[in-house]
Amino acid sequence: MRKLIIGILFLLGVTAVSGQLQINLQLPPIGLTVKSQLWNMAVVNTAGMELPVQLILTMTDVTSNEVVFRGQTRTFQLPVGIKQIRMADLLPIFQTDVNPSYPVDNNSEGFLPVGAFRCCFLLRVLEGYKQSDIEECQDIQVEPLSPPVLISPSDNEGIEPAHPQFIWSPPMPYTLFRNLQYDLFVTEVNGSQSAGDAIQRNIPLLHQQNLTSTSFQYPLSIPGLDTGKLYAWQVIAKNNMLPVAKSEAWIFKMQSDVVDTVKQKESGIYYAKLVRDMLGSPIICSGVLHFAYDNEYNQTSAKINIYDITGKNIKQIKLRQDTQSLRYGENLISLDLQRLDGIAYGHFYLLELEASGGGSWYLKFEYKK
Repeated sequence: MRKLIIGILFLLGVTAVSGQLQINLQLPPIGLTVKSQLWNMAVVNTAGMELPVQLILTMTDVTSNEVVFRGQTRTFQLPVGIKQIRMADLLPIFQTDVNPSYPVDNNSEGFLPVGAFRCCFLLRVLEGYKQSDIEECQDIQVEPLSPPVLISPSDNEGIEPAHPQFIWSPPMPYTLFRNLQYDLFVTEVNGSQSAGDAIQRNIPLLHQQNLTSTSFQYPLSIPGLDTGKLYAWQVIAKNNMLPVAKSEAWIFKMQSDVVDTVKQKESGIYYAKLVRDMLGSPIICSGVLHFAYDNEYNQTSAKINIYDITGKNIKQIKLRQDTQSLRYGENLISLDLQRLDGIAYGHFYLLELEASGGGSWYLKFEYKK
């Protein structure tokens, strides 16, 4: 009977201790980037005595409820009163149960994965062979240090290609992400709208989703952008299909000397028209080059030449067949560049069509993936 009373009193003492401890987390709800920031807190001890304690952190994904990682401190002495705690006071911290789906750095000052998470801290009080736990949780939003940065077209730039290529850089640090994708928005700017207003209010001309590359060419299969108009564009970065950061919205303008195109009704493919000037605006080509020639002089054939004009020395590309049969009027021609030796990604080329009696016609293009 005496042992039972002592045991009950001991349990009551543990309960009393746990009731006299309080955790006040000091985590900013948005903007966390490194693990050391997680351990900022104040612990209040009104138990009247110093206590041996241990902190255990469990971080879970708010959306999926998956455990991202767990961290556990060594046992340390918690003094009476208010104790302001920083990670340096708790080292070493042991990281356990790391989820391979999340890029969690093992370094104590490593970056946190980007997303929405719930951080639950367990303050474990150790007294003899008994223990009691106090738990406190808080939701946080981890953001990248910098969002995607737009590169081309530049803000307020005048561009020539009716089907431009959009280029941007990823959010940083890039290693925070495991499944990084992008949504690209392009819309027309009306009146005195800002770029941001146009993106938010206007129906997009182009909304390309789940891009894995940091570049995208405006599709040749749809009408090109109009001369003299203003357009806005923006990129949203997603990690594991969830938005994590958005770029600024930039404006660009179509200049007058755009590449003219002809659309084939049956296939919907756009063919770039050849021009007299070999210094004309380039187009982007990624595989098959589609071009149009207006045979107004009724030639029966023409010779085709392709030159690599990337470096200082111009190099001619050898074609398997350099003669093209022609019919009167408009000729829509497709040339498969993938079957040619000497064609390299990222190089600029000049196509020349030599028509007897009709002179030479040209098309400049960049070959890209």
